[in-house]
Amino acid sequence: MEQELMMWSKYLNCERSVLIAPAGHGKTTAIAECLNLCPEDTCHLVLTHTHAGIASLKKKFKERNIAPSKYQLETIDGFAQRYVIAFLGMSVLPSYQDKEYFSVAVKKCTEILQFSTVQKIIELSFNGVFVDEYQDCTISQHNMIMALAQNMPLHILGDPLQGIFDFEKEGVIDFERDLPELFFKRFNMLNIPWRWAKTNPCLGDIILTWRDKLQTKVNSMELTNYPDKHLYVEIAPEHDNDFDTYYIKWRNSIINKYETANTLILCPSYIGRDEYGNEVRKGDINDRLKFKLRFDFKHQYVLLDALDGKTYYDKSKKVDDYIALCKKSLRADKLYHFRDLLESLYVNKEFINTWIKKEKRKPAHFLKKRKLEEQTQSNKLQDLYDSYITAPSINSLFLVLGCVINMQGYKSQRADFMNDILRCMFLAIEYQISVTEAMCRQRSQIRHIGRKIGGKCIGTTLLTKGLEFDTVILKLFKLI
Repeated sequence: MEQELMMWSKYLNCERSVLIAPAGHGKTTAIAECLNLCPEDTCHLVLTHTHAGIASLKKKFKERNIAPSKYQLETIDGFAQRYVIAFLGMSVLPSYQDKEYFSVAVKKCTEILQFSTVQKIIELSFNGVFVDEYQDCTISQHNMIMALAQNMPLHILGDPLQGIFDFEKEGVIDFERDLPELFFKRFNMLNIPWRWAKTNPCLGDIILTWRDKLQTKVNSMELTNYPDKHLYVEIAPEHDNDFDTYYIKWRNSIINKYETANTLILCPSYIGRDEYGNEVRKGDINDRLKFKLRFDFKHQYVLLDALDGKTYYDKSKKVDDYIALCKKSLRADKLYHFRDLLESLYVNKEFINTWIKKEKRKPAHFLKKRKLEEQTQSNKLQDLYDSYITAPSINSLFLVLGCVINMQGYKSQRADFMNDILRCMFLAIEYQISVTEAMCRQRSQIRHIGRKIGGKCIGTTLLTKGLEFDTVILKLFKLI
């Protein structure tokens, strides 16, 4: 124990330290151990890339009873955004929907970190900086971190073999080139795969074997089935007739066979071809939604999306646009676009067609005739919609959508997404802002505090890195 403390003290007391270790070897725990060694009156800035990473770090800190006053935990992009807005205002940044938003924020933050006044604030706020998952830093993020920590200790953790980001315009950092040993001291003291030590140590050993092969840059690697070690490799049997349909049925049976209450299904991201032969990126949110619809008939799985995914902002703006349209359009147009709004919010089309008329003309009642036992629900929704049409507002539409999700037979392809929209509408009402602005605020808050992910999920490596599940199902076959 004493030797371990000396080891972490040595790492912590180094002005520029780099800790390299494989996945599952305790890099996140190492940050917690270091914070435990820091004096009570100190505060360190802890940066990572993903909100899943924030959730993982928070869990480790809580397990070790580390006082929140000893750290400030943020994503790199979230930190950059916060400082830019604080010192330069929001006008210097593009809109949230712009794909270059955070790239601009990082570069602007690097500029203001050159000011002596900002450096003084940094020095008074923090005693040092930890950066987790450093292998995923872009060159711009690396430059920002160097500017941030120019007058205080910097502790870097990462693994070059765990890079998961793919940047087209600028590459990620290279440990040898960008973290030269002349200026950064290397530490390699994590040698045990702790993540599997108690539950399945053999699995940890197998993964290390794979890692060794990857380091030697082998051209191919055979995945072996180890049922006794809870590692299963399933290969779809060949089938002559209608393989796509057969494969989908086979794949669904595999999911049903292995899923548990805490399951992650990882979908691959890859470059494919569209119907015209053009290269397109596959495995995005739409591809994962199609995949979900082909097996998750009980709607048990949550479809994970990037926190700053364009979908969130597009759909919240669609709500604002519908309210604006209803303030000046005919009732028939309002009804037509209401159906469109529900579909865009991933409400099941079958449910919409069951309850709501399709006519574009001006119907006295927009709901279809229902059975006697459902008439109370129908009348309530009709009254709420009539009130909304009379005085369109976020408040009245919030009541309409709230009624919709409680209707008999309500189904949604993404129930979590509708809940997010309703939360943002509630915030918009409370603070007298647009739904789009409320969504921006909510995303910024989650960016700072992290988000909890668990249960049955469908995601990508990027969206779930740093989290732990009881069961992980990795799809190596392309999305069909």
